[in-house]
Amino acid sequence: MIRINLIKEEKRKRGFELKGIDLKRLKEYKLEDLVRGDRSVYVLSGLLWIALGGFVAYYFAMTQKRSALMQEISRLEEERRRIEAQHKKFLEEKQGLEAEINRIKGMIADIEKGKDILVGLKSYYAVFNDSLRIYSSKLPSGAWLSEYKQSLDLNGGVMKVEMGLASLDPDAIGSYGRSIKTDSSVISISNLERKAGQYGFEFYTAKLSVERQP
Repeated sequence: MIRINLIKEEKRKRGFELKGIDLKRLKEYKLEDLVRGDRSVYVLSGLLWIALGGFVAYYFAMTQKRSALMQEISRLEEERRRIEAQHKKFLEEKQGLEAEINRIKGMIADIEKGKDILVGLKSYYAVFNDSLRIYSSKLPSGAWLSEYKQSLDLNGGVMKVEMGLASLDPDAIGSYGRSIKTDSSVISISNLERKAGQYGFEFYTAKLSVERQP
């Protein structure tokens, strides 16, 4: 009688050695082959640990990447705040410079306006200065001006002068009126008075009204 040990052969088919597992050959096994047998628990446990290890490694990699991205975001936010602060400072400095430029431009405009006014006043007061020079230069010795007023009629173009003349000699007043007659269009002398001086001497005063063409 011939006996065939089918049990050992079946065990040989159902089970496989854990030593020297070839992972490439795992693809040749079907899922039902893996879960069949006594050692399938170890195989599944190994696969689960491999999957868990891969997941943990992926998780840590993503965590590190997230941390790096958060640090980059913080750095960019800090850079943004710095640039915004610089921009605000630049705008303030720009506004300050523009205000200073406008102030200086206003000063220049005022100076130009003042220069024009001074030129106009110079030509305007030149007439007054000429009249004062003419009438004061012809004063006789022993005579002086106690009062002097002059005005310019711009519409009529006439210089009007009112003088208070004082002299130790009454004839000098008439002589002075005749001497300025050539420089005046209208002249009148009035209110000739005799007065006593502070130190006991006597002098004479008169009012003169003069008009001349500047």
